[in-house]
Amino acid sequence: MSQRDIFRRYLDILNESVTYLENRGYENIKAETEGYETPKSFSKVGEVFKHVDNHCMWIDPANNKHWLVGCDGGMYETFDAAKKALNGNYKDYIGKSKSFKSELSPEQLKKIGQPNYNSISVDAASSGNPGKMEYRGVDTRTKKQFFIQGPFEEGTNNIGEFLAIVHGLALLKKNNSDKIIYTDSKTAISWVKKKTCNTKLEQNDKNKSLFELVERAVHWLKINDFKTVIVKWETKAWGEIPADFGRK
Repeated sequence: MSQRDIFRRYLDILNESVTYLENRGYENIKAETEGYETPKSFSKVGEVFKHVDNHCMWIDPANNKHWLVGCDGGMYETFDAAKKALNGNYKDYIGKSKSFKSELSPEQLKKIGQPNYNSISVDAASSGNPGKMEYRGVDTRTKKQFFIQGPFEEGTNNIGEFLAIVHGLALLKKNNSDKIIYTDSKTAISWVKKKTCNTKLEQNDKNKSLFELVERAVHWLKINDFKTVIVKWETKAWGEIPADFGRK
């Protein structure tokens, strides 16, 4: 079976699943069946190297040992994970996810060290570029959410990352907090340092309110002094930033 045939089979399964739910009265089903390109490659990675975040799952009604799992790394197919679960204790597999394992060397990890948990972490997510965008800030240790904004129409991830940092700066200054801010966006850090949002996105009727928020953020940076340290999150050493929306 060719890669194109395999991909078409995935789309057929998705369409059948949507139809199944619609026939049973479910509404507001979020499933995109148009616009995908055929994957360039398929690799046998095994469970050890599969991305840890599972967002959707399909189990073949005719063969419950056959799973299709949508994760941040793409589509994952297995014929033996279900068998392993069935032969063991099912409680060992419910709600469990594999912990992050860095591929960096011990020397590299030692040099980077551990996160500073006296901090907040910020992140943004955009479904398209541009597309619907939202951002948030959380406690780095507990993931308690401090703020979330959006979704905004016709936004970009970089704009969201920039706004998240400024929002965090304003919050920490208001509370007279000595916490630092983690972000995984070098671009956003650069924009904040320059006190500008250097986006190439053009303003239109849909994203007018977003650009108004950007103007307010830039203005805040220009009229406020702050001592908060902004630090790049070390994704390769620590995994996804705690504020991650899990939609990559």
